[in-house]
Amino acid sequence: RIERPEKAVHYIQIFVFWQLLSGIVQFSVIGGLSLFYFPTVEKYAYLSYHFLIHSMIQFPGFLSVMTLTLRALQRSDLEQISTLLVNFVFKLGVNFGCILLFRWVFRNSVMYGELFGAIVGLNIGAWVGNFADFGFSYLLFRKAGYSGKFIFRWDFTKEEFVEVMKYGIR
Repeated sequence: RIERPEKAVHYIQIFVFWQLLSGIVQFSVIGGLSLFYFPTVEKYAYLSYHFLIHSMIQFPGFLSVMTLTLRALQRSDLEQISTLLVNFVFKLGVNFGCILLFRWVFRNSVMYGELFGAIVGLNIGAWVGNFADFGFSYLLFRKAGYSGKFIFRWDFTKEEFVEVMKYGIR
């Protein structure tokens, strides 16, 4: 990071694109299983919606990149502010609000009911909370004087990607 900062940026870019592409694959596989396989298995049929909704967390997958980048830049102050506020205010508040909302939405449904709504709300709340994490961390990142536009470009080389994958496999 100190000697070749452009390589550190390329590693961040690889993380973003890897998480995005692998998130699409994971969401597609679990979504396909949820729609076509689990409903045919008696033991798991009632969970098919929950698998599908929970698999949304895998997409886009890179939402923690700003907090991790703040940590990599040794801005522990901003990273801790982000972690504390997001985990104890945004995520809890969003989760609680989504649980109440979806319980209310499904309260009169004989087929699904309030419990189903609470589980849907918990999963949707986690997904929305991840976006809140990204947004707030991005604001802190920008406020610290950094530009986020370099993170979402594709500037890394094939050799850097192969190097990262070799390291990750080990």
